Amino acid sequence: MRTLTEAALEKYSKKECKKAGIANYKFTSPARRGVPDQLWIFCSRVVFVELKTPAKTGRLSPLQIHELNILIEQGAEIYVIDEYEQIDELIELIRSNRRPETSGRSPLRIRPYISYS
Repeated sequence: MRTLTEAALEKYSKKECKKAGIANYKFTSPARRGVPDQLWIFCSRVVFVELKTPAKTGRLSPLQIHELNILIEQGAEIYVIDEYEQIDELIELIRSNRRPETSGRSPLRIRPYISYS
């Protein structure tokens, strides 16, 4: 069985966002490493998405954690995704203008990134 790659997740997210009418941008910041991989924009809602290989192998680096915490402090909405199904769930969440619960057990498998600090 082949391992799911970040490139495969990126290709899938671009295709599915386009079908759903969500603007999907590759996010790079030449002067700043560790920023999330993508920006998704739909009806004035901006979401940062970090794509990782499946949870068993993909981990956030200390630099990524630092950068995500900076964005969280500014009120950014951030998700770390490592499965195709999570992309589908986030698209549905955004299109229905819902946010996952951050307390208790959410029925969604995706979770917003919460600061480690």
